[in-house]
Amino acid sequence: MRQIKYPKTPYLSISPSIDSEDPTIDPSIFIGNPISVSIKMDGSCTAMNQKEVYGRSTHHTSFNQIKQLHGQIKHLIPMNDHVFGESLVAKHSIHYKDDIALADIYQIFAIYHEDTNLFSDFDYAMELSKELGVPHVINMDYNIDNLESLQRTLEHIFKKVIDLGHEGIVIRNKRQFPYDEFGVNVAKMVRPHHVQSKIHWTKQEIVYNQCRTKMN
Repeated sequence: MRQIKYPKTPYLSISPSIDSEDPTIDPSIFIGNPISVSIKMDGSCTAMNQKEVYGRSTHHTSFNQIKQLHGQIKHLIPMNDHVFGESLVAKHSIHYKDDIALADIYQIFAIYHEDTNLFSDFDYAMELSKELGVPHVINMDYNIDNLESLQRTLEHIFKKVIDLGHEGIVIRNKRQFPYDEFGVNVAKMVRPHHVQSKIHWTKQEIVYNQCRTKMN
């Protein structure tokens, strides 16, 4: 199996923070479609399949726990599936602890089928998450048929998530879609000034995030 690069997520045009070099899409593209709104986790995009675990920062010491997890669950990953998730072992800009402690150090947000070149529908991703025993990122489901209601809903969720201390939200079409159409099926809203340090997290002393399961 080959390594699959997770596409760059465009900004929703109503996001309060937008990188001028990145694409934007209008929220109207999601009107009338079943959508999932997930918390955008502040970690490293890391993929798994039956043979390997891979990502931009898998050389970092903090990824040892993710590699151990892959060894435990790789036999459960269907052939041709690539599981995309957020590695959350170490703090990047947000320290997950106390009220926003993690459900787990790895959280799934998408499944890609290499044999069909499709990102799976959302329900499949949730089902596979349960089979693997790995949590999916926190999400809420909607189907809104007018732009005003959609924008109001997204802005309300975004404010609530930011007030809790998170980075932002990700909106996606719950139906399956081709890899090449990712940019019109997924978008993000992020808080301003999210990155607080000019030094990349991999160059700093490791600060481990907190998991709720280890707090009990």
